[in-house]
Amino acid sequence: MIDVDTGTQALLDRYGFDANLFESLRAKVASGELSPESNVIRGDIEPPAAEDVTRLPEATDPGHEEARDAGVEALARVMAADLEGSPVTLNILLPGGATETGMIPEDVPDELRSGLLDADVMGPPIVWLASPAAAGVHAERIVATEFTT
Repeated sequence: MIDVDTGTQALLDRYGFDANLFESLRAKVASGELSPESNVIRGDIEPPAAEDVTRLPEATDPGHEEARDAGVEALARVMAADLEGSPVTLNILLPGGATETGMIPEDVPDELRSGLLDADVMGPPIVWLASPAAAGVHAERIVATEFTT
């Protein structure tokens, strides 16, 4: 087995990575064979030419909000697992629906705007999470519209 530092080995073990594979990938990055910027292995796969890319996905494309939100939640869960046993807690706080914020365009019709949650719905769970009452609460998914103390 390749020698890696204790912290790296702990992460490799936690996520089931093989240290030899890790070192092989690190060597490929160091040699320039693997580009960390593009994740393209030079010589095997070429990135598409700019003229072949007709359009990049927009954040407003159907499905992107759900995919983004799922990615944020997955990242938070991984981070919470990494922080387990430390004095730092990490929780996920969601409003519970579309919320009236500065990100909502001004031209949204009133009938749609009336169905948005007030951003104040986030206040009580935020105050609770910052209080001693929430000490030790870790890796929880909290939905503000369902929150009760």
